[in-house]
Amino acid sequence: DGIYTYNLAIQKYVYTNPAFIDMFGQPCKDIVTTDSAINRILPKDKQKFRDKINTSLYNERGDEIEYRSIALDGSIRWMHDRWVIIRGADGRPSAIEGIVRDITEMKTIISIKDYLVSIFESCMDAIVVTNAKGVVSQVNKGAETLFQTHRKDFVGQFIGDIIRNKLDGYEDIFQLIYAHAPTSNYELEARLATGLVIPLLISFSFLEDDGNKRIGTIIYMRDISARKETEQRIHALSRQLIRTQEIERSRIARDLHDHLA
Repeated sequence: DGIYTYNLAIQKYVYTNPAFIDMFGQPCKDIVTTDSAINRILPKDKQKFRDKINTSLYNERGDEIEYRSIALDGSIRWMHDRWVIIRGADGRPSAIEGIVRDITEMKTIISIKDYLVSIFESCMDAIVVTNAKGVVSQVNKGAETLFQTHRKDFVGQFIGDIIRNKLDGYEDIFQLIYAHAPTSNYELEARLATGLVIPLLISFSFLEDDGNKRIGTIIYMRDISARKETEQRIHALSRQLIRTQEIERSRIARDLHDHLA
């Protein structure tokens, strides 16, 4: 962490540690004699920074803020700055002592995480994540819609208690998943905890850690009731068409036989 002391009377940095110098890319003599570190804050964030500083001068404690700074190589870095106000015997503020940390990597990780969460939540299919014992640890909105249950009622439950019927000789769906993962487009009729039986198209795979140890499963589920109904209608229409063709052929055969005779 970068550590600094900013003297309010002369409006200059009077102490900065080496980490602070590394962050803002200035030789120590320049940091101490100018406010060049503040000048490196992006214009959009600089006024917010100054406003925070000015406000904190009138309260008993300091404050904190995140802002973007231009590094010596021209890259934009995110900083987290927190400080306290040093006051004299008369109670007037005399200096600011603070700690600043480069949080660019953390911001990048959070940005990626938020992006992945948005994909997870916007997926129309139900997504259920379990641990290595089949206990649900996370579900998306699609799962709430499919099972008509709030996610808080999912988390902590065994997946075999959510989809309850035995499948292909396995005691529960988790045994089936563990025996066949990874697989995709597996069709089954699922008996839900509500008693409803629906056709599902399921894909599932293992979650593994850096050492390739299985730490859980991720399951994608889609209700294919509409597709099944469409298939049944198509089959019914096909049978009706075949029957109509057979009736027409029989009529033609009779007409040929009777009239030609």
